[in-house]
Amino acid sequence: MTHRTFRLTEDIYTFGSNGSPLAVHIPKGTLLEVEEVEKEEEYQTKYPPIAQVFKSAQEENPEPKKQWKPQENQLYWIITEEGKVEDYIYYLENKWQEEEFEIGNCFRTKELAEKARDQVLETLKRFHSENQ
Repeated sequence: MTHRTFRLTEDIYTFGSNGSPLAVHIPKGTLLEVEEVEKEEEYQTKYPPIAQVFKSAQEENPEPKKQWKPQENQLYWIITEEGKVEDYIYYLENKWQEEEFEIGNCFRTKELAEKARDQVLETLKRFHSENQ
């Protein structure tokens, strides 16, 4: 088999095979190492389809998850100033509740609020132990 190297002179957009919903962008300037194969069967057994390749890749810039926000009259939980977890009913146009939401202090379940509280308390303890 022969190996050859190419530098892309323009962006390439390609689609996955076998019904894969993946579209791939390879930017201009990328070096590609190409291996010539004699038989298509040899290629198919040696190399996985593009969808399989992406299963083993880690996304570098994943879409940020959107913060959950309760709807009008829906129950939610917050962490209080004292570090307790309390439930509230969400009312539209309540300035205090909007401020809690804006700083991320709004949770769908009591368990999530407790988990967040524990992480915040641990972070505060670590901060103070490192900055005394």
